[in-house]
Parts: sequence; structure tokens; C-alpha cells
Amino acid sequence: MAKIASFVLFLIVSLPLASLAQDKEPINLNLNIPIDEQLPSLDSLIEMAVAHNPTVKLNQELVGIAADKVKLERNSWTEMVRGYYDYSAGNQSLVVTGVQSSDLNNLTNGYRAGINISLPLYQLTTRKMRVRVQQQELAATEFKTQEVAIEVARLVIEEYNNVIAGQKLMKNQSEMVELARSNFQLAEADYRTGNMEGAVFIRNAEILSLAKANYENARKDFFIAVQKLELLIGTPLSDIIKSK
Repeated sequence: MAKIASFVLFLIVSLPLASLAQDKEPINLNLNIPIDEQLPSLDSLIEMAVAHNPTVKLNQELVGIAADKVKLERNSWTEMVRGYYDYSAGNQSLVVTGVQSSDLNNLTNGYRAGINISLPLYQLTTRKMRVRVQQQELAATEFKTQEVAIEVARLVIEEYNNVIAGQKLMKNQSEMVELARSNFQLAEADYRTGNMEGAVFIRNAEILSLAKANYENARKDFFIAVQKLELLIGTPLSDIIKSK
């Protein structure tokens, strides 16, 4: 039993317990201060995420395209309007009353301009419907953009609260590690003096090891939440931290 206890003691002591307080933290993030007090408001983070999201940008471009299609459809009738302009040489003095038929070729002299309009019945009867279809496509694209923006906002809210909860859990687990370490140190002293059985000492060592594992899991979850939030808003949290 003494050998087992000594082996467990070696494992516990060899773990980087001191690193729990010395782990590299994000630049300018003070983990001793609630992170919601260091970051801009949730609304600001949502605005940043919506502005950064590529799907929102894509849908905004599609809205612009749909709006242009409405304008094009409204003006589609103009493609049936054709202008003409030409010039013919001749004797303008012949353009008088009583011109003989043999001289009619001279009536085409000079500059001429005009407009020809040819509107198919289809264009006249379906124009309103075609414009309405384009307007409906525009509205559908706008609704899709709003839907994506709402989904982005939901994700930001979720990750923002995960970051806050993760920081609190990590702090709690850190305190549990310190408590377990204090108990282990007392148990170690009693064990070395023969005032504690090996099984009890091993139990204290296991509690410390479990506390440290829980801390590392909490720390991992916290930094994953931080990275997810950074991806959503498109910038590191350290770049938007409030100055203290």
C-alpha cells in the first residue's frame, strides 16, 4: 500500500498544478474580471456578426439584383421602341405641290428621323404580372436576408452566454482545485507521519486529480466558446476589449 501511495503521490506532484494559474490568457483578457464587463454590449456584438457574415452579404447582393430586375421589368416595354435616323441626297427644290410621279425619288432627300413602336399583345397583357413576380422575388430575398441575420444573432447570443458561463465555471473549478490541493497537502503530511491510512491518502489524491481534470475541461470549453464568438463577429475579443 505504501508503494501505491508513493506512486500516486508522484503522479500528483508531477502534474503541472502551478500552470493552472499561469496558463497563457488571451491578450488583454483578464479572467479575474467578468468578461461581459470587458466586452462591448451584446447588441454591438450582434451588429458586428451580421455585418461580417458572408451569407448575409450574399443575400444583400441578391436583394440588389432582385431590385434591379424589378426596374428592368418595368422598363422592358422600351425594347420595343426603335428610333431611326438617316440622310438621302436629292433636289429639295422638287418638294412642291404637283410633283410628277417620275420625280418622287427626289422627295426622299435630306435628313430624316423618327420612332417606331411595336408592342406585342403579350407585353401589354402580362406586364403587370411579370413586374409583380419580380417584386415577390425581391421580397422573398429580403425575408431570407432577415432570416439569416436572425440566425446569426441567435448564434452570437448563444456563444456570448457560453463565454460568460464558461468563465464562471472555469473560476469555480479553479477554486475546487485549490481546495483539493489544500486537502491533499494536509493528507500528505498526515500520511508521511503515519496518521493517515494509504487508502484515505489515495482518495485525496484522486479528488485532486479529478478536480484538475474538471478544470482543464472547463478551460477548454471556455476558450472554444471564445473562439466561436470571435469567428462570428470576425475579430479577436482582445481587439474590442474595453479599456480599464
